[in-house]
Amino acid sequence: MPDISMITLRPLIALCLCAGPLQAQTASAVNITLSSGTAAENAAKAQLERILAAFPVDRWLLTRDILIDQDVIPHSHPVLTLNAHQLENDTVQAGNLLHEEFHWLEEARPAEREAAIAAFRAQYPDAPAAGPAGARDKYSTYLHLIVCDMELQALTILVGEPAARRLLAAKPYYTWIYNQVLHDPAVRATNVRFGFVVS
Repeated sequence: MPDISMITLRPLIALCLCAGPLQAQTASAVNITLSSGTAAENAAKAQLERILAAFPVDRWLLTRDILIDQDVIPHSHPVLTLNAHQLENDTVQAGNLLHEEFHWLEEARPAEREAAIAAFRAQYPDAPAAGPAGARDKYSTYLHLIVCDMELQALTILVGEPAARRLLAAKPYYTWIYNQVLHDPAVRATNVRFGFVVS
């Protein structure tokens, strides 16, 4: 098996959410700004430009502005923000970008999101309410069952299922969440039911 850090991402043919297309940005319309302008942030900007140029991700991007802040924890709001921790691994950084974009996608469908979260509450009443197993609280843990499964779906398209699974299994955070996404078919079934499907 090839090391996932060495995989060249295959072109993405199409991605849509079952509930229908959302208004997306083109990769060329994305504004990338730096928090401090350090060498690491400039390298991360070049990496992100390389990722955006190499793959047809326009239909994924709902955000126009992306901030790079060297040591911040990546987050989606209010501005999608990435760090400079994955300069040697475009695959991981592409996954980080997609993870944060999928927060914008679930936010665009609040009714479906809340219905899925209610289903996850019933399925996993004892889900963790803090890291590293869960997210910052129980609600966020359930929310991340949507986002992290969509991340798996997208990475499977980009690098194949075995590599996508290895990448997510190696994450040192959201460990319970990723374990459910990787091993419990009920997660995917719930997301399919409420239209959180990447194809």
